[in-house]
Amino acid sequence: MSRDNPQVYSIETGRKGKGVCLITGFDLDDDALAKLGAELKKKCGCGGAVKV
Repeated sequence: MSRDNPQVYSIETGRKGKGVCLITGFDLDDDALAKLGAELKKKCGCGGAVKV
């Protein structure tokens, strides 16, 4: 059983004042993380990147 503890951050520094959301804390392998990222982007109607 995995112990996920997702946390959502709103960050504006280092991006010319443009706000972004950073989600961390998932204990998943690379493939599952990529699938989760694709699902979140599809549901939110936004872009983004999955970084490991």
